[in-house]
Amino acid sequence: MPELNELDMLLELTREFLHAKVIAISGAGGEKNVLDVAKLLGARQTFQKPFSMPDLLGAVRYELEHCILLIPLDQALHGV
Repeated sequence: MPELNELDMLLELTREFLHAKVIAISGAGGEKNVLDVAKLLGARQTFQKPFSMPDLLGAVRYELEHCILLIPLDQALHGV
């Protein structure tokens, strides 16, 4: 598979896994545009570095609380 840049990878991921919860993080200085494009390609939330750990954990918590389980919870937790 040829190498993909971050935005190409995001596009492929959200095409293949429609319910993927992607949180995009960029460290590119002043590159807010990259994060805007990431949102257009399916990122649920975005963060520019530096970011606070409580903010990131809050975003992860939010996405987990609002996810659609495609398999029963018992199976997800216990591999049954």
